Amino acid sequence: MTSLRPRRRVCLFGTSADPPTGEGGHRGIASHLAGVDGVDEVRVLPVYRHMYASKRGKQASFDDRMAMCRLAFNGLPNVTVSDLERTCFERAAAGLSEEERASARVGTADLLDMLIADEPDTDFALALGTDTFMDLTAWKWRRSRDVLSLVGGRILVIHRISDNAVPGGVLAERIKLVNEEFDREKSGSVGAFMEGERHHVDKSSEEGGPVKVHQIETLSDISSSFIRSCSNEEILKAALAPRVFEFIKDKQLYRFA
Repeated sequence: MTSLRPRRRVCLFGTSADPPTGEGGHRGIASHLAGVDGVDEVRVLPVYRHMYASKRGKQASFDDRMAMCRLAFNGLPNVTVSDLERTCFERAAAGLSEEERASARVGTADLLDMLIADEPDTDFALALGTDTFMDLTAWKWRRSRDVLSLVGGRILVIHRISDNAVPGGVLAERIKLVNEEFDREKSGSVGAFMEGERHHVDKSSEEGGPVKVHQIETLSDISSSFIRSCSNEEILKAALAPRVFEFIKDKQLYRFA
């Protein structure tokens, strides 16, 4: 029997959150995404385990990053923080030896497989930064094409106005190509999830396609990597939610170590 309940629509916002930044960064992005028409929930997913072993062990602990995310996104309507990346890895690694766990590779497609199985009445979308979107659609990710298919092509590309690494024309052309390819493969079955937004969306290149560009004018150039190397408390207080700043000091993270 077909369910009469409306399908939930969840935007997944994956981030290393090392640390999560404030209104000019991660919190501002989550707030923006929560204001997009058609999004019922923004689910922040701190990275549990980097895909590449060479990059593991160089971050603050997962528990500390989860705690900072809960502080950073506290009070934002329809924004939740989830440890589902850990859940996904632990399910995939169940029964493996320590050596096998160390080499296990669990990626975004595996997470989406789990979410879709656990939440069959939910449609998922991905929020990605420009560079990340370019890597995904150059098919550099594990199961890249599966990722695109599992979210029905629904990707919100967060493009910083100051981002010169990927020129706007290059991004627009890539989105056009991806939308055209996806439309051919799916024969127009994408549906209307997130076709309209209350916030500014650059639709010059992707009209009618599932991939959308979002330019958030309030985003700053301060990155998490800069925060990790910074000891200037005034800069840190301006870039971080107050309770995140206090958490970093109390836990002696980054330059406070």
